[in-house]
Amino acid sequence: MCSIMGGDATKNVDPESLKGLDTDAVKKSFWESEANQATLSNLASITTLDGSKFDAVMLVGGFGVMFDFYPNEAVGRVGRECYENNGVIAAVCHGPIGLASIKDSNGKCIANGKNVTGFADTEEDVFGLTKYYPKYPNLDIQPTVEQVLKDEGANYTQTENWGKHVVVDGNMVTGQNPASADGVGEEVVKILSSR
Repeated sequence: MCSIMGGDATKNVDPESLKGLDTDAVKKSFWESEANQATLSNLASITTLDGSKFDAVMLVGGFGVMFDFYPNEAVGRVGRECYENNGVIAAVCHGPIGLASIKDSNGKCIANGKNVTGFADTEEDVFGLTKYYPKYPNLDIQPTVEQVLKDEGANYTQTENWGKHVVVDGNMVTGQNPASADGVGEEVVKILSSR
């Protein structure tokens, strides 16, 4: 595990995301694990990693990644190194914004021409937070996951708001929203287990 800057990630957890842990034994077990807390409190910075050493890179969601994942040179480099070494690139919810940072060796976004999903504009409309998102360089579009992926030439699809929707295209696995997170993980495991 890593984060953009490294360090103690336990201090930055949105309390809202911890609600409902009592109804999800897997997530509760993960969060309450002493080993996981130790890891989360001392994360490496993504800038220090070599993506070719990983079988998969997972870009998790949350509104904050709209500021952190794109544009981001380190996300782009680590993602490219993993992907071009036959690794899996997975992303869920707002995490797919990071795909726009990952360019292949020819400078083309790895999502170009790929079937993908991510947090939908119709879901964004419910929260009304897009007005707070950063204006992305050289883009004259609404700064949302859906719009940026479409602008990069991805074939974006979605299901109804908050419905489970996972898209697999080769070594790329994307999920629309939090309800899709488990499915993204399952698909990544399937791909890696088949090798």
